[in-house]
Amino acid sequence: FIAPSKMHFRYRLSGFDNEWIDAGAERSVVYTNLPPGTYTFSVIGSNNDSLWNNVGASIKFNVRPFYYQTRGFVIGIILLFGLLIWGGITWRIRSVERVNTQLRKLNEELDRFVYSASHDLRAPLSSVLGLVEIARLETTLEGKEVCLTMIRDSVRKLDGFIKDIIDYSRNQRMELNAEKVNIREVVEGAFSELKYLDKDNFIEKNIICPDDRHFITDGKRLSVVMKNLISNAIRYHDLKKTNRFINVDISYKADKAIVEVSDNGIGIESNHIENIFKMFYRADENSSGSGLGLYIVQESIEKLKGTIEVNSTPEIGTSFTVSIPSLRPIS
Repeated sequence: FIAPSKMHFRYRLSGFDNEWIDAGAERSVVYTNLPPGTYTFSVIGSNNDSLWNNVGASIKFNVRPFYYQTRGFVIGIILLFGLLIWGGITWRIRSVERVNTQLRKLNEELDRFVYSASHDLRAPLSSVLGLVEIARLETTLEGKEVCLTMIRDSVRKLDGFIKDIIDYSRNQRMELNAEKVNIREVVEGAFSELKYLDKDNFIEKNIICPDDRHFITDGKRLSVVMKNLISNAIRYHDLKKTNRFINVDISYKADKAIVEVSDNGIGIESNHIENIFKMFYRADENSSGSGLGLYIVQESIEKLKGTIEVNSTPEIGTSFTVSIPSLRPIS
């Protein structure tokens, strides 16, 4: 203590420094970014005569790790990255499987479509050609009139099939178009467009709509659904009944629209119910339809994010219940 300015120090941090460090006359030292662990800080000094105290003084202390330096955190990060990689691979596999499923479905549909379309297009054309030849040979006006009527029916059947093909194509490639739609007007338009199927107005047509308002949906797809359901109800009415009817009941529940199309037609046998929405399926061999109508109905309703249910009793009638949500909040 006689000449403190001439005292010298050396220090070492065991676990960090390999050798003693000469600090000169400095009486402090700073360590930064020490890794977690146990350390011993030792100091030795000399007086003004350069006599060193080799025992010195020391202190032992621990540097505790930050949370991100712990083994648990590292293991957690590894597991997290592993889960992310596994999730990414799983998502990719499912995405590929979903695309493959869609491609398989499209391929199967294309096979059925090519086969059935070639048959259903060829049959009316062959019929028309045959009737044209018969009409050429027919000598009476009444006979020619009969041939022309049959030609008209064949052309209408062909036209209906082509319309179904167009509806199918549009439903597959068109994006959803959310717009304000008056469902009652859509149903009225369907009845008007299909009035040629019941030109003598033998069937009573009723629209029940206590809450007539606009609804947010895809108007074109909904129109396709209604026209197909109503045309089926007209085509398969029961000739034995005198009070034939088609009822369309429109109601709203929260953000959903529910449309029920019911009739007292010939009905559908229970063994056909689960297949009627399949492409080109015909429950009746004598059916005049293309076999695409109800398939298009189901595909369109799926695009609208809705559901369809069918209840039918042979010789009693059939009802289709369509439930579709609003495609956006109604303002």
